[in-house]
Amino acid sequence: TTGGTSHSQTITGLTDGNSYNYYVRCQDASENASATDFTIGFSVASAPVVDDDTDDAVDVDVDEAEVVQSDIDVEKPKFKSKSDDKRTKISSSKKMYARDRKFSFKGEVDGLNGGKVVAYVNGDEYKDVDIKKGEWKISVKAKKDATYSVKFKFYDVNDNEVEESSKYYVKVDTEDPDIYDLPAFLTKSRGEKLWWKAKDNNKIDHYKYSFIGGAIKSKETKSASMIIPMNAPSGVHTMRITAYDKVGNKDTKYVVVRVR
Repeated sequence: TTGGTSHSQTITGLTDGNSYNYYVRCQDASENASATDFTIGFSVASAPVVDDDTDDAVDVDVDEAEVVQSDIDVEKPKFKSKSDDKRTKISSSKKMYARDRKFSFKGEVDGLNGGKVVAYVNGDEYKDVDIKKGEWKISVKAKKDATYSVKFKFYDVNDNEVEESSKYYVKVDTEDPDIYDLPAFLTKSRGEKLWWKAKDNNKIDHYKYSFIGGAIKSKETKSASMIIPMNAPSGVHTMRITAYDKVGNKDTKYVVVRVR
């Protein structure tokens, strides 16, 4: 509006989504004109996007959506050396002892039927076995007496790794202790000490001793000696002494003791 007069101009050739500047100068009836252009900036809005393809639209109710997770339960395996009578459950120390160079692990796992277990010994892949009816077993044959690290990786039927065990340590020791410096015959009084010597490639863990026939019931000691009990009957007795190492290897010697 100029001096009460309205002006308008139709502009064509514009496109949606763009911005424009429109320049205007005013001039009155006496031909007096504005010295500079008056800039009018404006934008043309973008046309709304309408998706007519409704066939692929899917309404999802988040509250009703289900998240499916793999239900895998891997238990700690049990350990057995070849000479052991039964398997032992692995303790929190994760260290086992084997009297033989052949030992095995056996475990149970739910949710991995048709999968496999891969054993690694000292960091190298050793062997793999199939999981059947939720159970698996892997035997290891050591080359020499030493400490070995063993761990397991678990795979599903599609060969995807789903679990890795802790690292377990197995000390293999096949050497028996040796009791020595023990005479074949001794005479001792009640209250006297009877001693012996023993050695092992590592160290002796403990001893057990007894009089055959029950005069002295089996007792355990950490020291390489014992005291003839005050209630020991007089006479000649055969005494049995057994030395054990940490692994369970043992050596037994006998001595004839005359108690006076």
